[in-house]
Amino acid sequence: MFHRLQEEQVAKLKDVAYERLYPGSIYIFLWGVLFASSAVTAITSFAFNYSIYINASYWETVITTNYVLLAIQAIGTLLFSIRKIMFKFQRIQMIFVSILSLKLSLEFYQIFYLIREDRGLPSMLDTGVLVIIAGGLIYLLFSTIRAVKRVKQGHLRSGGEGLYQFQHSKGYVSLPIIFAFSVLGAMLARANVETAIGEVAQVLLFLLAMILIQYGIAMAWPEFLLVTYCKFRFSSFIVPEEKINQSKRHRETKKVRTKDSYPLTYWVTKPFTVLRSRAELIGGERAPFLALFIVWLQGTLLFFVIFCLLYLRNAMQGAIVVENVMDDVFVYLFLGGVVSIILIGFARLMLMFARKRKTV
Repeated sequence: MFHRLQEEQVAKLKDVAYERLYPGSIYIFLWGVLFASSAVTAITSFAFNYSIYINASYWETVITTNYVLLAIQAIGTLLFSIRKIMFKFQRIQMIFVSILSLKLSLEFYQIFYLIREDRGLPSMLDTGVLVIIAGGLIYLLFSTIRAVKRVKQGHLRSGGEGLYQFQHSKGYVSLPIIFAFSVLGAMLARANVETAIGEVAQVLLFLLAMILIQYGIAMAWPEFLLVTYCKFRFSSFIVPEEKINQSKRHRETKKVRTKDSYPLTYWVTKPFTVLRSRAELIGGERAPFLALFIVWLQGTLLFFVIFCLLYLRNAMQGAIVVENVMDDVFVYLFLGGVVSIILIGFARLMLMFARKRKTV
């Protein structure tokens, strides 16, 4: 990838390896991805077995593949939850994380295809989704090429602009958004001719969440790739096991960050820090609104999975009558979003109250 790459050219990536991608903390991400993959596998399996409208033979292959990949993923997650293995096999750990993040970005689209088939919606929606997925893969390739170019230009040196610098890369953020909404608009307009627009609009809202996941990961994934490469290239990127508080040490020794110096990826894994930052309970840069929106998405997914698991338990026990599976799934997604926004609002009120008491 880089024949003449020097370690000083990737000084900022070394901070990432010791902080956001610290080997002793990555297991949190792995368990979250395993939880999400388990939900997708359970939903696809349950919908295929109980919905009378989903009977395409290829779903059997899809579900079998899901179970095999989930088993491999579970084994890897368990192994990389053991501290000795975390640090001894950091290179393999980062390869595992990079692969799972790509898997996560695509597997939720299975639910869309289940909904489309269960409701008997126009098959042309499948083509639209394939275009969106292809666009996301192209955006992933573009993001990777852009990241490599920024490394060569010296933006990841100590004191450089970093990998993202969204303030000066508006096209990098806006173009995929424009593309995705253009395709969604075309799908909605075409579906209006063939079926009820309201029913299709509901499904497209569900699809929007999947697009945010795929394109968000496509934006962040080059950082995983570069850190993985650097762990193979430079021995200093291998974090020693005895340095348990590396991330804390780095924060204490580095200078105070200036406004807008935290990338969005910093906030993604810190939902409670985002809420406290928005309430101005901690110093430094205030978390952007987009970070708060991501916290809402995380909460929505969590409660959606919980509702689906309860639904599966009740259905298997015969406590409820299963009729239209995918309609129930859509309702649970909506309820997950409502519960998430209520809890965020409640937490924000409590934090604001705590801030007022602190200033009295």
